[in-house]
Amino acid sequence: MTINLDSHRMTIPCPHCGEAFQENIGRLKQDPQLTCPTCDKTFTVDAHQLRAQLHALKQTEENFGRELQRIFKQR
Repeated sequence: MTINLDSHRMTIPCPHCGEAFQENIGRLKQDPQLTCPTCDKTFTVDAHQLRAQLHALKQTEENFGRELQRIFKQR
């Protein structure tokens, strides 16, 4: 069970004006530099932090899959 998150959108707050907008995870992985559509200022998403959070989410997904298998084996 593997979920591809690249097409999912996440909400990102602009560090300059505070307005939030959405961007695809796949796009962020390829190019972490963004331009706020509200204030037009550029900023960079921390790629290391993004990868760490995606890794944690993948671990959660794997644990969930193992738990589902365990539950269904008990029946």
